[in-house]
Amino acid sequence: MASGTCGSTPHFHPHPDGTVEHPFPSLPFLPQVCDHAQLPRPENHAKVLYCLGLLACLSPDQFISFVGSWLQADKEASRVASLSIFSGILAADLPEMQEKKCDMVQAMRGTLSDESIEVKKAVLHFSRTVLTVHGLEEWAWELVAYVFKQASSSSSQMSSTNLCSADAEEEHSIRATCVELLENVDVSVRGMSQASPGRRRSGS
Repeated sequence: MASGTCGSTPHFHPHPDGTVEHPFPSLPFLPQVCDHAQLPRPENHAKVLYCLGLLACLSPDQFISFVGSWLQADKEASRVASLSIFSGILAADLPEMQEKKCDMVQAMRGTLSDESIEVKKAVLHFSRTVLTVHGLEEWAWELVAYVFKQASSSSSQMSSTNLCSADAEEEHSIRATCVELLENVDVSVRGMSQASPGRRRSGS
């Protein structure tokens, strides 16, 4: 998460009863957070995530609900953006969000079955973050199982003679990311012994 101050302070609207309405629905840049074609300067991406971090701290539950709702959006870019935002908030390790880390991981679980290549890459990036954040050990094995699954799937896809060069390159990228993640997994993490293909989280 970027350091320093946000370029503009978000405006909040108080109700007569003293509660505050946060303008989350009026954030048209959300699907563009991961779009480097529209945000050519890397510092813009950091500033947007920083401002979103401020909003997250002001109203964690509403923020998670709002960003999480985009994970079911039809637009691939919106789903990727939501995963990127959650990953950024987790990596920032904000004090106000400590008790909400598991809620963000829970919100993204629906994307584990998403067949979009870009979403898969975003989930792998999210998984990398989760595996390095303290307090999320109980989720580690489920995400490692996902990484195993994607590594196997990409290997199968790469052996297909019907795969075009562009798709083959994407599958190679996914497999390379999976291998990197698996090579750096802390096998001492609680529950990691269950992180094997075909195993599921109890109760899911």
